[in-house]
Amino acid sequence: MMGTIHRVETHSLRSSPEKLWRAACRVDANLQSRRALLGDDLFTDHAWLILVSLYRTEAEGRCIDLPMLGERVALRSTNVRRWLKVLGECGLVDQLDNDVCVAQLTATGVDHVEHLLEGTTGN
Repeated sequence: MMGTIHRVETHSLRSSPEKLWRAACRVDANLQSRRALLGDDLFTDHAWLILVSLYRTEAEGRCIDLPMLGERVALRSTNVRRWLKVLGECGLVDQLDNDVCVAQLTATGVDHVEHLLEGTTGN
């Protein structure tokens, strides 16, 4: 029997789902703290907050409806819908037309969010 050792580039390693979920929780808490400290007038990271919120709910096996997402990101439903439209046009989310789930991340959205979260996992 012969074994082969391959060099693995550390940048190609993916974090575990649990590490990524924990990173999403930390990022979400940081965003919420920044928003509380700076106030809505100076908080401009709504798109990232929406993406992280969608990622967290999906990672937890839940759906989020429009009112709940609006409350989570502290935006009116009309503003959440506008952001979801823009994120959809960028290929990051699919808007769903039902009362249970307002949107979900696309495969590209998950990949992008996880790529950004990997930088916060300490790998």
